[in-house]
Amino acid sequence: MRLEVLVLLSLIIAFVVSWLFIPAWGVSGRNYYLRLMPWGFVVTFFGVTYVVPPPTVYLVSFFALDSALILIIWRRSAYALYLSALLAVLSLVMLIDTILFQQRYLQVRGFIIVPTPSGYVYIELPHNSFIGLPTYVLIVATAIAILNMLTRARWLGLRRWSLAEAVKEHGAPTAIEQALDRLGIPYTKTPDGIAVGNLLIKTEGNKILLSRRTEGDVIAGGSPGSNVEDTVAYAIYESIREALKGGTEVVEYAEE
Repeated sequence: MRLEVLVLLSLIIAFVVSWLFIPAWGVSGRNYYLRLMPWGFVVTFFGVTYVVPPPTVYLVSFFALDSALILIIWRRSAYALYLSALLAVLSLVMLIDTILFQQRYLQVRGFIIVPTPSGYVYIELPHNSFIGLPTYVLIVATAIAILNMLTRARWLGLRRWSLAEAVKEHGAPTAIEQALDRLGIPYTKTPDGIAVGNLLIKTEGNKILLSRRTEGDVIAGGSPGSNVEDTVAYAIYESIREALKGGTEVVEYAEE
């Protein structure tokens, strides 16, 4: 699993867990406290607590969790990233819509509407509204989901290196250089290609040729119809053998 997906998953879990204890939004006043929790608006008025459950509040956590779980269940297509971003945006929209519900029905022109067992009380009460930590976490998670969609979850430079992906994205010569860098094997670039001790790795069109500079014999070659990854892997194998012969010194913790 990509690190970018783990970042999104961590943010979604942090959002859901923090919302169980910290209101995503609220209104506070003297003897009055309204909190937006996952199960609805929790209203405390003169020590008496009531719950107002708008339907949209339950969709916030549902869409948020789905935006992360879809990337775990469906990994083989980029459409999972699009769906994840859509679900994250829907989660944020549902949260905003729930807050607007309070603004429309429970807070009007400076007055507070307090639910009671027999109806609602319409009173004028000084109050202040605030945004809780879970809302900010959800905003960041939504931004990460959109970023994953735009970059195909490749916006971090710390993801696990893959030889096959390096060959596909950068070509065989660059993939070989990256592999040698990670193995700590020093090499030099020549007009013909890459030199590791007496081993010369060069490309001719779509072919990869390995030869000894002292002997001039071709060790291996790759043609357009052969498996390029296998030829690149064999070139790396021969480079390791050349380094272990003592012709070059293997450098530990080489810079990537």
